[in-house]
Amino acid sequence: MFSPIHHWFHHVSTSIVDKKIALEYYNTMAGDGDLELDSEHLYSQNPEKIAREIDVVNNGKKSGMNLIETTKMTYAGDTPLVGGKLLNSKAFYGGIGAEVQEMFSV
Repeated sequence: MFSPIHHWFHHVSTSIVDKKIALEYYNTMAGDGDLELDSEHLYSQNPEKIAREIDVVNNGKKSGMNLIETTKMTYAGDTPLVGGKLLNSKAFYGGIGAEVQEMFSV
């Protein structure tokens, strides 16, 4: 059963680093208020183990994924909830050299 976290200063972080598949994933957020969080992280070196049908990927056909992340949250506080995510495929480890970064303050 899930119970919400109540009015405290919160710092929540998740990180996944796998040099074999050149994956770096970081997710962090902090705030001072009431936080309710439901998060799922699926990771596999073998992408077929967590294959999914996603409408905007491969015309909706089942596609292999190395990382799937979903988050549902509610937050109420006097100060903003701030954070960011970073997904990096390092060329140094054989990745494609791409990086996606997202920052927020709400």
